[in-house]
Amino acid sequence: MRGVVFGQVMRSGVCALQQTLTVGAASVLKQSLGLAQRRGHTQLTPLHVVATLLSLRGSSLRRACLKS
Repeated sequence: MRGVVFGQVMRSGVCALQQTLTVGAASVLKQSLGLAQRRGHTQLTPLHVVATLLSLRGSSLRRACLKS
């Protein structure tokens, strides 16, 4: 999966994408974008999304990892 490049195209693409997501999924995407930006990364990758999901207490991914 290729990363999403930050900039004008990325912002408009993310806005369109967020309109098709559930509230929870849009929140994860927004937090993942913030994480990538805080770390100085120019692309949003699946690793940013995974890191975000692992940081959320109610995340199914986090619960599954803790269980295994």
